[in-house]
Amino acid sequence: MEPRFHHDGTFRVLMFSDFHAGKACSPKLIEGIEALVSETKPDMVLVGGDQCLDVDTKEEAREYMSRIMEPVLRRGLPWAAVFGNHDREMGLPLNIEQQAYEEIPGCLSKA
Repeated sequence: MEPRFHHDGTFRVLMFSDFHAGKACSPKLIEGIEALVSETKPDMVLVGGDQCLDVDTKEEAREYMSRIMEPVLRRGLPWAAVFGNHDREMGLPLNIEQQAYEEIPGCLSKA
């Protein structure tokens, strides 16, 4: 899945950040992402940090991020993520969380 410009030269990027969701992620977060993706019809999605995945294993991180990003994944959109200052405060080391992201379809982020 390689991002490409449209024939008219356009390319739309949707960026959001600061989920600060924790294990008890509100369904409103996913509903909000769904609304943003539906309205903007992006070609690519960027996640700008502070996901704050309060998880203990790589598998939990992959499952959790996949659930949050479901509106993006369902549409087969490429996406990438970076870490913010609060992500370092969570239990899972960022290199392990990055490995989990890289296992999610459409992820363009690389360690």
